[in-house]
Amino acid sequence: MEKCKFCFTRSGQYERLCTVCGIDKSKSKSELSPPEKLTRYFCRGIRVVGLLSILSAIMVLVHMAYAILYHRTIAMHGMTIPMGILPMLLYAIYPVFLLAFGYALMKYKKWTFYASMIYFPIIIIFSLSKLRCSGCIAGLFELVLFYYIINATSRKILLRGQTAASPMTCV
Repeated sequence: MEKCKFCFTRSGQYERLCTVCGIDKSKSKSELSPPEKLTRYFCRGIRVVGLLSILSAIMVLVHMAYAILYHRTIAMHGMTIPMGILPMLLYAIYPVFLLAFGYALMKYKKWTFYASMIYFPIIIIFSLSKLRCSGCIAGLFELVLFYYIINATSRKILLRGQTAASPMTCV
């Protein structure tokens, strides 16, 4: 197994073209054509979005552990009501989704394109609905990350087995 130097995926040793990015593995960076450079750029952008999803899942897990410890100490003194089970379950499912989403993005899985079409608009709306500057900055940052997944080049990379037509049409 040999790694493609442009998208960092493992593929067969005797295959000339990478199965994910479609770039000839024997080419150097200076020999790439402009569409191949664009594909290389967005392959790396997709991997960065996946890495940021994994890092945000770790941050949510750390925040969740802090919240559980903090609420447990306050609840022992009888000052506040402890969190209910449903919000805690939802809060525990979110980092698991983010970990799976980030790992699958780094592996260029097809379902991540469709999951991001649902996930990112919801997160962007929640971020932009806050009337603070930090919510607006986070919303704009998420818009940039969303762009790296929904543009035409990334769609070609993630949906590499489908035709250029809409994925919902019957042939």
